[in-house]
Amino acid sequence: PPERRRRQGTSSLMSASIILPLKGTKPAELSNALLSYYADVTKTRPPEAAAAAARTLDQVRERLSSIKALSDTTADAAATELLAYERQLAALARRLDNAGAALNVRFIWRDAFRPKQKVEKGDLDWERVCTLFNAAAALGYAASRAFRRGAQADAFKQLQRAAGCFAAAHDMVRPAIWGLDPRWEPASLSPDLGLEMLSALRDLMLAQAQHAFHQKAVDEGTSPSVRAKLAEQAALLFGAALRTLDSQELRDYVTEEGSLFKPADDSWLRRLRAAEARA
Repeated sequence: PPERRRRQGTSSLMSASIILPLKGTKPAELSNALLSYYADVTKTRPPEAAAAAARTLDQVRERLSSIKALSDTTADAAATELLAYERQLAALARRLDNAGAALNVRFIWRDAFRPKQKVEKGDLDWERVCTLFNAAAALGYAASRAFRRGAQADAFKQLQRAAGCFAAAHDMVRPAIWGLDPRWEPASLSPDLGLEMLSALRDLMLAQAQHAFHQKAVDEGTSPSVRAKLAEQAALLFGAALRTLDSQELRDYVTEEGSLFKPADDSWLRRLRAAEARA
């Protein structure tokens, strides 16, 4: 039946979930920069509470940057701490001019899929965008674990949050690269943080979230007509991700020899095509 074919199509993708790699980063002396900035602006020594908070921020960043790969035992905690760190950065950025560019801290981040490629920028929004990418990766990993345990409701929530991270990153990158005098040169971005890639990753997380919701409906014995609609919605979202990733520019990126998606791998594109074809 059509509904069964749709279910098989989306399940084939989710049963071997696409796990995103983390972006690597290099050390950044954020606390020293914050304390120096405070002293320069106020002409006073920072209070001990402020100094302690700045040092804690450095410790959190160092701890998060030490995570090289996610696991069943670290993904949930990593997602929680990454999101908390991003909120702290957002609060700082609101209090500083030009998203903290005056701190003169250079944040260096590697492309998630081509780790040899590094991008360096000197404002807190860049740090936030990269942190959101890693938070989405951690949430996606945690969702995969939840799905394997049969906790489809948890998987749905985590994938929705992952999609929200990619959407937020997209909304930060877009104004930074558009206009006659962009703050970031569009060509300076690593491909994993281009607008098209962020949109595709958002759609991919939403598609997997919809599939988790569909699987929950199957487990609960929801009517075939409702399940068919849910499966169709998942297929549409998978198709949206596929259309973006299958563009010439991104196809070359995700299948380039030496990247995460070598021809020998079971690549995203093949799995997305299979999911959409069976829907």
